[in-house]
Amino acid sequence: MIGGLCRDRVKAYASLMEYRRPEEVGKIAAQWVEEGYKAVKIHQGRSDAVESTRAVRDAVGDDVEVMLDVNGAWTPMEAAKNARALERYDLTWLEEPIWPVDDYPSLARLRERTSIPIAGGENEHTHHGFRNLITQNAVDIVQPDVIMTGGISTCRKIFALAEAWNLGIATHSFFFGPGVPASVHLSLSNVRSEWVEINAVPLEAFFIDPAYRPVKGYVSAPDKPGLGFEVDWDVVEKYAVKESPSGSLYY
Repeated sequence: MIGGLCRDRVKAYASLMEYRRPEEVGKIAAQWVEEGYKAVKIHQGRSDAVESTRAVRDAVGDDVEVMLDVNGAWTPMEAAKNARALERYDLTWLEEPIWPVDDYPSLARLRERTSIPIAGGENEHTHHGFRNLITQNAVDIVQPDVIMTGGISTCRKIFALAEAWNLGIATHSFFFGPGVPASVHLSLSNVRSEWVEINAVPLEAFFIDPAYRPVKGYVSAPDKPGLGFEVDWDVVEKYAVKESPSGSLYY
Protein backbone atom coordinates (compact mmCIF):
# COMPACT_ATOMS: atom_id res chain seq x y z
CA MET A 1 0.00 0.00 0.00
CA ILE A 2 2.96 2.35 0.49
CA GLY A 3 4.87 1.29 -2.60
CA GLY A 4 6.05 -2.27 -2.09
CA LEU A 5 9.23 -3.74 -0.64
CA CYS A 6 12.62 -2.48 -1.76
CA ARG A 7 14.18 -5.31 0.29
CA ASP A 8 12.88 -7.92 2.70
CA ARG A 9 14.89 -6.87 5.78
CA VAL A 10 16.46 -3.76 7.27
CA LYS A 11 19.49 -3.28 9.51
CA ALA A 12 18.69 -2.69 13.18
CA TYR A 13 20.79 -0.89 15.75
CA ALA A 14 20.57 -1.21 19.52
CA SER A 15 19.66 2.18 20.96
CA LEU A 16 20.92 2.35 24.55
CA MET A 17 19.93 4.38 27.57
CA GLU A 18 22.33 6.93 29.09
CA TYR A 19 24.64 5.46 31.71
CA ARG A 20 26.77 6.97 34.45
CA ARG A 21 30.23 5.64 33.61
CA PRO A 22 32.02 5.06 30.29
CA GLU A 23 33.07 1.54 31.28
CA GLU A 24 29.42 0.69 31.97
CA VAL A 25 28.42 1.91 28.50
CA GLY A 26 31.13 -0.21 26.92
CA LYS A 27 30.08 -3.32 28.82
CA ILE A 28 26.40 -2.98 27.91
CA ALA A 29 27.18 -2.20 24.27
CA ALA A 30 29.24 -5.39 24.06
CA GLN A 31 26.35 -7.38 25.51
CA TRP A 32 23.99 -6.23 22.77
CA VAL A 33 26.56 -7.06 20.11
CA GLU A 34 26.70 -10.56 21.57
CA GLU A 35 22.90 -10.66 21.04
CA GLY A 36 23.48 -10.20 17.32
CA TYR A 37 23.37 -6.44 16.74
CA LYS A 38 25.83 -5.08 14.21
CA ALA A 39 25.47 -1.49 15.46
CA VAL A 40 24.85 0.36 18.73
CA LYS A 41 23.85 3.93 19.51
CA ILE A 42 24.82 5.49 22.81
CA HIS A 43 23.18 8.47 24.50
CA GLN A 44 25.87 10.38 26.36
CA GLY A 45 25.34 14.13 26.34
CA ARG A 46 27.44 15.09 29.31
CA SER A 47 31.18 15.78 29.40
CA ASP A 48 31.95 12.05 29.21
CA ALA A 49 30.60 11.59 25.68
CA VAL A 50 34.07 11.28 24.13
CA GLU A 51 35.27 8.88 26.83
CA SER A 52 32.10 6.78 26.51
CA THR A 53 32.50 6.58 22.75
CA ARG A 54 36.09 5.42 23.18
CA ALA A 55 34.96 2.79 25.72
CA VAL A 56 32.30 1.48 23.33
CA ARG A 57 34.66 1.34 20.37
CA ASP A 58 37.24 -0.53 22.46
CA ALA A 59 34.54 -2.94 23.69
CA VAL A 60 32.88 -3.77 20.36
CA GLY A 61 35.83 -3.53 17.98
CA ASP A 62 36.11 -2.01 14.54
CA ASP A 63 33.53 -4.16 12.73
CA VAL A 64 30.52 -2.83 14.69
CA GLU A 65 28.98 0.51 13.75
CA VAL A 66 28.70 3.08 16.55
CA MET A 67 26.42 6.12 16.70
CA LEU A 68 26.41 8.88 19.34
CA ASP A 69 23.24 10.78 20.31
CA VAL A 70 23.98 13.91 22.33
CA ASN A 71 20.32 14.98 22.73
CA GLY A 72 21.24 18.62 22.14
CA ALA A 73 23.60 18.89 25.11
CA TRP A 74 26.30 21.09 23.57
CA THR A 75 26.75 24.67 22.50
CA PRO A 76 28.01 25.17 18.94
CA MET A 77 31.57 25.70 20.22
CA GLU A 78 31.42 22.57 22.40
CA ALA A 79 30.05 20.59 19.49
CA ALA A 80 32.92 21.67 17.22
CA LYS A 81 35.53 20.78 19.84
CA ASN A 82 34.01 17.41 20.71
CA ALA A 83 33.45 16.48 17.06
CA ARG A 84 37.18 16.88 16.43
CA ALA A 85 37.92 14.53 19.32
CA LEU A 86 35.31 12.01 18.15
CA GLU A 87 36.49 11.70 14.54
CA ARG A 88 39.07 9.04 15.44
CA TYR A 89 36.31 6.62 16.54
CA ASP A 90 34.68 6.24 13.11
CA LEU A 91 31.13 7.16 14.12
CA THR A 92 28.34 6.29 11.71
CA TRP A 93 26.69 9.53 12.76
CA LEU A 94 26.60 12.22 15.45
CA GLU A 95 23.00 12.92 16.44
CA GLU A 96 21.49 16.21 17.64
CA PRO A 97 24.80 17.64 18.91
CA ILE A 98 23.62 21.25 19.42
CA TRP A 99 21.04 22.98 21.61
CA PRO A 100 18.54 24.13 20.61
CA VAL A 101 18.07 21.19 18.29
CA ASP A 102 16.48 23.39 15.62
CA ASP A 103 19.48 25.75 15.42
CA TYR A 104 19.95 24.71 11.82
CA PRO A 105 22.54 27.37 10.86
CA SER A 106 24.85 26.15 13.64
CA LEU A 107 24.32 22.53 12.59
CA ALA A 108 25.17 23.46 9.01
CA ARG A 109 28.43 25.09 10.14
CA LEU A 110 29.32 22.04 12.24
CA ARG A 111 28.55 19.77 9.29
CA GLU A 112 31.11 21.66 7.21
CA ARG A 113 33.78 21.34 9.92
CA THR A 114 33.64 17.63 10.70
CA SER A 115 33.96 14.39 8.78
CA ILE A 116 31.32 12.75 10.99
CA PRO A 117 27.87 12.63 9.37
CA ILE A 118 25.35 14.76 11.28
CA ALA A 119 21.89 13.33 11.99
CA GLY A 120 18.76 14.97 13.34
CA GLY A 121 15.05 15.63 13.02
CA GLU A 122 13.39 13.41 15.61
CA ASN A 123 11.91 16.51 17.30
CA GLU A 124 10.72 18.10 14.06
CA HIS A 125 7.07 18.02 12.98
CA THR A 126 5.46 17.56 9.55
CA HIS A 127 7.19 17.70 6.19
CA HIS A 128 7.16 21.50 6.40
CA GLY A 129 9.49 21.36 9.41
CA PHE A 130 11.77 18.90 7.64
CA ARG A 131 11.85 21.18 4.61
CA ASN A 132 13.45 23.84 6.84
CA LEU A 133 15.97 21.36 8.23
CA ILE A 134 16.90 20.01 4.81
CA THR A 135 17.05 23.24 2.82
CA GLN A 136 19.35 24.79 5.44
CA ASN A 137 21.83 21.94 4.89
CA ALA A 138 21.74 21.06 8.58
CA VAL A 139 22.12 17.27 8.40
CA ASP A 140 23.47 14.38 6.37
CA ILE A 141 20.84 11.98 7.73
CA VAL A 142 17.20 12.84 8.46
CA GLN A 143 15.45 11.07 11.35
CA PRO A 144 11.68 11.41 11.17
CA ASP A 145 9.65 9.89 13.98
CA VAL A 146 6.55 8.31 12.45
CA ILE A 147 4.44 9.22 15.50
CA MET A 148 5.65 12.80 16.05
CA THR A 149 5.77 13.86 12.41
CA GLY A 150 2.19 12.94 11.58
CA GLY A 151 2.13 9.31 10.51
CA ILE A 152 3.12 7.15 7.59
CA SER A 153 1.78 9.47 4.89
CA THR A 154 3.72 12.45 6.24
CA CYS A 155 6.88 10.36 6.59
CA ARG A 156 6.62 9.41 2.94
CA LYS A 157 6.72 13.11 2.04
CA ILE A 158 9.77 13.56 4.27
CA PHE A 159 11.44 10.60 2.59
CA ALA A 160 10.79 12.21 -0.78
CA LEU A 161 12.45 15.43 0.41
CA ALA A 162 15.47 13.48 1.63
CA GLU A 163 15.73 11.71 -1.72
CA ALA A 164 15.53 15.01 -3.59
CA TRP A 165 18.41 16.43 -1.51
CA ASN A 166 20.41 13.17 -1.73
CA LEU A 167 20.38 12.59 2.04
CA GLY A 168 20.34 9.46 4.15
CA ILE A 169 17.33 8.37 6.22
CA ALA A 170 17.23 6.64 9.61
CA THR A 171 13.81 6.66 11.26
CA HIS A 172 13.59 7.48 14.96
CA SER A 173 11.72 4.75 16.85
CA PHE A 174 12.83 4.67 20.49
CA PHE A 175 9.68 2.90 21.64
CA PHE A 176 8.14 -0.57 21.79
CA GLY A 177 4.64 -0.30 20.32
CA PRO A 178 3.11 0.18 16.84
CA GLY A 179 5.63 2.87 15.92
CA VAL A 180 8.29 0.19 15.51
CA PRO A 181 6.48 -1.89 12.85
CA ALA A 182 5.41 1.35 11.15
CA SER A 183 9.07 2.42 11.01
CA VAL A 184 10.07 -1.00 9.66
CA HIS A 185 7.45 -0.81 6.89
CA LEU A 186 8.62 2.68 5.92
CA SER A 187 12.26 1.63 5.92
CA LEU A 188 11.59 -1.42 3.78
CA SER A 189 9.69 0.65 1.23
CA ASN A 190 12.57 3.06 0.59
CA VAL A 191 16.12 2.40 -0.61
CA ARG A 192 17.63 5.26 1.39
CA SER A 193 16.25 4.25 4.77
CA GLU A 194 19.10 1.99 5.83
CA TRP A 195 18.46 1.61 9.58
CA VAL A 196 15.68 1.05 12.08
CA GLU A 197 16.16 1.99 15.73
CA ILE A 198 15.42 -0.68 18.35
CA ASN A 199 14.98 0.41 21.96
CA ALA A 200 17.53 -1.81 23.71
CA VAL A 201 15.95 -1.70 27.15
CA PRO A 202 14.96 -5.14 28.47
CA LEU A 203 11.25 -5.55 29.19
CA GLU A 204 9.54 -8.15 31.34
CA ALA A 205 7.08 -8.73 28.50
CA PHE A 206 6.30 -7.23 25.09
CA PHE A 207 2.76 -6.03 24.42
CA ILE A 208 2.80 -6.52 20.65
CA ASP A 209 3.31 -9.82 18.84
CA PRO A 210 5.65 -10.14 17.09
CA ALA A 211 7.76 -7.79 19.21
CA TYR A 212 9.85 -6.70 16.19
CA ARG A 213 13.19 -7.67 17.71
CA PRO A 214 16.03 -8.21 15.23
CA VAL A 215 17.46 -11.57 14.23
CA LYS A 216 21.21 -11.48 13.59
CA GLY A 217 21.07 -7.70 13.32
CA TYR A 218 18.11 -7.42 10.94
CA VAL A 219 14.35 -6.94 11.15
CA SER A 220 12.38 -8.70 8.42
CA ALA A 221 9.22 -7.82 6.56
CA PRO A 222 6.05 -9.29 8.12
CA ASP A 223 3.70 -11.55 6.22
CA LYS A 224 0.52 -10.44 8.00
CA PRO A 225 -2.03 -7.77 6.97
CA GLY A 226 -1.60 -4.15 7.95
CA LEU A 227 1.39 -3.36 10.13
CA GLY A 228 1.72 -7.07 10.82
CA PHE A 229 1.25 -7.37 14.57
CA GLU A 230 -1.35 -8.16 17.20
CA VAL A 231 -1.74 -6.55 20.63
CA ASP A 232 -1.17 -8.97 23.51
CA TRP A 233 -4.05 -7.84 25.70
CA ASP A 234 -3.02 -10.11 28.56
CA VAL A 235 0.25 -8.19 28.84
CA VAL A 236 -1.58 -4.86 28.56
CA GLU A 237 -3.95 -5.81 31.36
CA LYS A 238 -1.17 -7.10 33.61
CA TYR A 239 0.96 -3.95 33.33
CA ALA A 240 -1.77 -1.32 32.94
CA VAL A 241 -1.70 1.79 35.10
CA LYS A 242 -5.11 2.06 36.72
CA GLU A 243 -6.86 4.89 38.47
CA SER A 244 -8.18 4.43 41.98
CA PRO A 245 -11.55 5.88 43.09
CA SER A 246 -9.66 8.71 44.81
CA GLY A 247 -8.03 9.72 41.52
CA SER A 248 -4.52 8.49 42.35
CA LEU A 249 -2.66 5.98 40.17
CA TYR A 250 -1.64 2.48 41.13
CA TYR A 251 -0.31 -0.58 39.32
